[in-house]
Amino acid sequence: MRTASRLLSIITVTYNAGEKTAATLESVIHQDQSLFDYHIVDGGSSDQTLEVIRRSAPDADLVSEPDAGVYDAINKGIARSRGRFLYFLGAGDTLRPGILARVAERIANSPPNSIVYGNVHWVSRQRLYDGIFSKSDITTHCICHQAMFIDRSVFELLGLYDRRYPISADWHFNIRCFSDPRVHVEYIDEVIADYEGGGISDTGHDARFQADLPELIGHSFGTRYALLLRLHRIGRRLYGMALRIGEILWSDRR
Repeated sequence: MRTASRLLSIITVTYNAGEKTAATLESVIHQDQSLFDYHIVDGGSSDQTLEVIRRSAPDADLVSEPDAGVYDAINKGIARSRGRFLYFLGAGDTLRPGILARVAERIANSPPNSIVYGNVHWVSRQRLYDGIFSKSDITTHCICHQAMFIDRSVFELLGLYDRRYPISADWHFNIRCFSDPRVHVEYIDEVIADYEGGGISDTGHDARFQADLPELIGHSFGTRYALLLRLHRIGRRLYGMALRIGEILWSDRR
């Protein structure tokens, strides 16, 4: 196991994110810098992203090269980092002021193989996301990456993010963590970050993961949770149908 030089490592993945990257970087560098090292993994941006990074966070560890997707880049960041707990902050997302110092007090004495998570403010939907997660919750939706602090030992125990799932590798990883009794999962009532939303994880569809999800849930949590997922999917389809019918009826009345 690698000896941690800091309590935290912050990892940001960028690709042609432009000027919005500046707010993300500034939200990091204004935290207590004795707590963390900062790593930026860029996918070979062709816009002004690299200029923004060098201007806003000149001391950050930066690598810019082509990658095989966001989780390939995240895995590279994990390999480059040195902190005990890893935190992933997307371009366009921002840490709340002083949050790392508050979190550090909670996680410094956490047992090995710990995941500590809080909430985010989901900016595009103007709501808080999403409280304490149970196995039932993790069956149907995922903890926001920007709310989680993951002990490096968890990756050493379970492996890195699975690149077969280009959008939902974090959800896949979280299911494995929640189903493994060796992993200690703890919720803290803190708003960690403002999560921009509207990106690939918010709007995209990971077809392979969705196809594999019922088997993954059944294997991880049992048939009762696999049935819950099936009922959840049926409910979502019925809700979508009801919305479409409502739109048709409303348009006919106008």
